[in-house]
Amino acid sequence: MEPFATGRSAAVTPEQVAAVRSAGDFARLVAHMREDLGRSGKTEWENATLDRFLAALAAVAEDRGPRGRLSWSELADLVVTATGYE
Repeated sequence: MEPFATGRSAAVTPEQVAAVRSAGDFARLVAHMREDLGRSGKTEWENATLDRFLAALAAVAEDRGPRGRLSWSELADLVVTATGYE
């Protein structure tokens, strides 16, 4: 029996996520994610379609629970996590 295989998250390091401190940083991170999606992410990401990504983003936010206002890096972490969330 083969192991259960899932897709990957966007090619973003924890250091890149932690470095997001502003709207401009967030925009650059999202652009980086879009480039990754355009290369191999379309076939490798767990949630490479808008429908799957938005469903996963909602689930990630729900799992994290209420936190009040998010920092830019926390928002970045949610978005990156949603690309590979099961």
